[in-house]
Amino acid sequence: MPTVAHIYRKATTILATAPIEEAASAMHTEAVGCLTVVDDDGRAIGILTDRDLALRVIGRTCDPATTRVSDVMSPEVVSVSQADHLETIVARMKARGVRRVPVLEDGKPVGMVGLDEVLQTLARELHDLGAEARQRYRHAEVSARYEHLREGTEHRLEEIGHRLAFANWFVRKSFIEELDILRDRLRKAIGRE
Repeated sequence: MPTVAHIYRKATTILATAPIEEAASAMHTEAVGCLTVVDDDGRAIGILTDRDLALRVIGRTCDPATTRVSDVMSPEVVSVSQADHLETIVARMKARGVRRVPVLEDGKPVGMVGLDEVLQTLARELHDLGAEARQRYRHAEVSARYEHLREGTEHRLEEIGHRLAFANWFVRKSFIEELDILRDRLRKAIGRE
């Protein structure tokens, strides 16, 4: 199962003391809907989403120039590490009702992973597993067909061997007919008819 390290994108951060208009500008410039809020030491202390801007700034008619990120951010950071598996991310997202989580190493953001990336990765993995299962099924089906043909051929050859032990003209003629039948069956089995 893939880990977070396979799917996260670069972290976009903002200082908690920055004005909201700077945060909105960073979201626009970086084309992201979520910023990891950091303190002066670069440690994650909160999350600011585009929804936070809409509800807590525009909805309250706050001044974006004077309102600080720390005034409207969500202070609880639901995070993952690069070593976490996708099932861990999904469980955390579900438990906390979030769609994006920062990837932290030693408390500092190194990336951001969203539900979209997780779903795309899981969809690719399911597709690959499905293709492998189909291939194995086809291989098993073909193998079973040839195994059945091999067993039938061996049985027929054994019968022919017993008949040849008491060979006469009639038996030899029967032997040739049996070989023709086997040849036709093999041709049908490998699609050369």
